Amino acid sequence: MRRPGDPTNQTVKAMNEGLRSFAPGVQLAIRNTSAHGAGPMAAQDALEQLGALSLPARWIDDCEDAAA
Repeated sequence: MRRPGDPTNQTVKAMNEGLRSFAPGVQLAIRNTSAHGAGPMAAQDALEQLGALSLPARWIDDCEDAAA
């Protein structure tokens, strides 16, 4: 997966690199800890984590298949 646009463009490069770094961090820090018995969560924490998970999901929706 990659962001659409000229791969030599600095913004496109930054978005691709940022997504490759951010998505695994979100997976490890939020999804994995929630799935493995972290216990009840305060509503504010849940909203903040949902927002953090939503952002890379939206970015991925905008990506293109790099293999195509």
